[in-house]
Amino acid sequence: MGRGGLPRVPMSYRQGVTRRRLIRCAAGLTAGVALSRLARGALPPAATRRLPVRVGIFLSTFGGKPFEAQLDGVKAAGLDCVQLSMDCLGMAPMPDRIEAAVIERIKRAASGRGIEIVSLQGTFNMGHPDAEFRAGGVRRLGVLATAAREMGTKLIHICTGTRDRVSMWRRHPRQRNSGGVEGHVRLRARCSGSR
Repeated sequence: MGRGGLPRVPMSYRQGVTRRRLIRCAAGLTAGVALSRLARGALPPAATRRLPVRVGIFLSTFGGKPFEAQLDGVKAAGLDCVQLSMDCLGMAPMPDRIEAAVIERIKRAASGRGIEIVSLQGTFNMGHPDAEFRAGGVRRLGVLATAAREMGTKLIHICTGTRDRVSMWRRHPRQRNSGGVEGHVRLRARCSGSR
């Protein structure tokens, strides 16, 4: 048995597995589930107009190249939608400012390749114990929200984080205390108001 109680996959089966094949397989499975629900009448009428799921990718998957080359990688993988992190353009992931020229570059490069920017990454540590740190994250989230609107993007991906000062992904022992949970709820409410 492998990790998580799953059976081990022999190396011979793993050979030839590429990211493109994996993505296509996931898309096929997703479409198959949606179509089977449609055939059984399990989808509501509004959902029958188009499949409820599109398969996209986090653009940073193609990182280490110029922005336009990353988009070319998405297109070569057979995808047409991405989640964009501003660091794909050589900026901070949560910048203090996004110039109009940057927004135009994003729109021109994506539309020229038939790729839709379906969401922006707005992840910062909402659970950070320093109130100034959290306030800065909320302010920069507002910068992203303005840019998203100008790009025609309606979604910003966020994550609540933890009370850990170094890594928002590391569990913190005080995370579940009552102040931590209520603080997260208040902060998320503030963030949703920064649209």
